[in-house]
Amino acid sequence: MGRRAFVVHDLVDVFRRWQQGDSSRQIAKSLGMSRNTVRGYLRTAEGAGLTREVGWTAEQWAAFVRQRFPETESAAARAVWWTELDQHRDEIVRQLKENRVTTVWGRMHNDDKVIHCSLSTFRRYVQASIPQEVDPGRVAVHGVECAPGELAEVDFGKLGRVPDPATGKPRTLWAFILVLVYSRHLFVAPVLRLDQETWLRCHLMALDFFAGRMRRIVLDNLKALRLGGMLDTLEMRLQQAQEGQGGYLEFLESLIEDEITRRDNKALTLRIQRAHFDTVCTLAEFDFTYNPKIPAPQIRDLARGGYITANQSIIICGPVGVGKSHIAQALGHAACQQGHTVLYAKTNRLLTDLGGGRADGTAEARLRRYMQPDLLIADDYGMRAFTEQQTEDLWELIGERRHSLIVVSNRAPQDWYPLFPNPVLAESVLDRLINSAHHLVLTGRSYRPLHRPDRSRAPDPVTSDASADTEEATGS
Repeated sequence: MGRRAFVVHDLVDVFRRWQQGDSSRQIAKSLGMSRNTVRGYLRTAEGAGLTREVGWTAEQWAAFVRQRFPETESAAARAVWWTELDQHRDEIVRQLKENRVTTVWGRMHNDDKVIHCSLSTFRRYVQASIPQEVDPGRVAVHGVECAPGELAEVDFGKLGRVPDPATGKPRTLWAFILVLVYSRHLFVAPVLRLDQETWLRCHLMALDFFAGRMRRIVLDNLKALRLGGMLDTLEMRLQQAQEGQGGYLEFLESLIEDEITRRDNKALTLRIQRAHFDTVCTLAEFDFTYNPKIPAPQIRDLARGGYITANQSIIICGPVGVGKSHIAQALGHAACQQGHTVLYAKTNRLLTDLGGGRADGTAEARLRRYMQPDLLIADDYGMRAFTEQQTEDLWELIGERRHSLIVVSNRAPQDWYPLFPNPVLAESVLDRLINSAHHLVLTGRSYRPLHRPDRSRAPDPVTSDASADTEEATGS
């Protein structure tokens, strides 16, 4: 679509909303303009010495617009939007048979995003182009036929802008509305916030106001409240309520619990994605019986997450194939379930990333990425000797990091010192790390022979110890 052309009424809407206290962001969102466009017009008004307190009428603003922006009088400007609206005329006519202009514009502009004009332009188009038989002024929206006490409808909407009693700044005032469908009696609660807590509290106030319970409740605008997850279980909960499995209070509590569960699951999925695990695995999938010497009680105790709360670290070491990486990532998965942020990385890639930051000037930003998570897992630590630069990066990362760290290595901690070219930095790094960490020493047979495609049986215990020195297992 080409650049939007505005007519007089569009700019009058801008200035009238500005006069009422709306911000440029609110004006832009409401009228379908960009914020920069809105700011440009407002700067013109301010440059002319006008303020929000000018108190002009719509006619006075229209005269100002015609004087300052004569191009808005052009009929071609109106044609830009009317051509777009003509493409959706049949749908507009269909919706106007059951809804008012404001509702139709809101659905097509805000929800479906198929039209982009302002509400005032949409009104003028309807008045000029829609036949009288669907004139929105004569539309009657009929309610559902029902018995007394059978049905109530819940909705909410904006009442306008009011000064905040505490700060004096303009705030949006919302209205929570519950309507008894049969009698059309209303309960209206003006509120400054309409979040989950307020939504539930207003329901309870409405129940107390009507001194009874309704058999069925029709809920609207859940997505606007960011409660869209309730829609997935709404029909089931309504059916349970209708069958007498709990009252309306229990029904509301069930919906809130459903929404909380949905948000928790979504947040867990997001934390796991951001952790960048090589493999998403859990302790439940780990066979502790295969290597009985692995300290299962200590590992399960660490999985409770107390070491993260205490900002303690873990060192996991042992030969290849015994499941070091599996256990490290399983502990990371458990941390994600407990609400912690986690990041998994191979040590070599981590150091390469930090080194690249020194080359392109993003060292601080890259270091922050590894400093921020509640738990950082550095796998394959000590596979090769460190360079001077990598030693400094490790010293900075371990020295400044205040959260938990899991280090996974094939080498025992006492074998790490020769890997550093600078003994002083080595002592500083390793003393801080080794003496503030839980140590998990894993010994036993390698799991990898179990996954060989040419093996149909478990490895012989007598020969499996030798196989532990072969290629590392998937979980190590």
